[in-house]
Amino acid sequence: MAAAQLTLVALLALLCGVTSADSDTPEAIRRLEEEIRRDLPSGTSLSAVVSFLRTHNVAHHDSKDISYFNGPRTIWGLILQRTGLLVTDFVLTFEFDGQEKLASYSTRRQLVGP
Repeated sequence: MAAAQLTLVALLALLCGVTSADSDTPEAIRRLEEEIRRDLPSGTSLSAVVSFLRTHNVAHHDSKDISYFNGPRTIWGLILQRTGLLVTDFVLTFEFDGQEKLASYSTRRQLVGP
């Protein structure tokens, strides 16, 4: 019985595209993050950040388009990754100061489902 359960777990892992912890972030995302850190330092204009996202075909949303949003001007980039049955979003968050200059950047990964 234990061997059958292990086989089932292995099969599910293959179907879902489960990978080791070392490769949780795809190479393309790692390269994009390197480019962001190199090409979009603190102080970069909002228009340059939006241009960068467009050039790299990254869908994005602007906090100014959300009437109930309270907080610093923010642009969110969204990259969808499908691996087997799993769907993961990589959310790139760019926050700006009062002069629309980049103040901070972060990335988060969230599982959105099979």
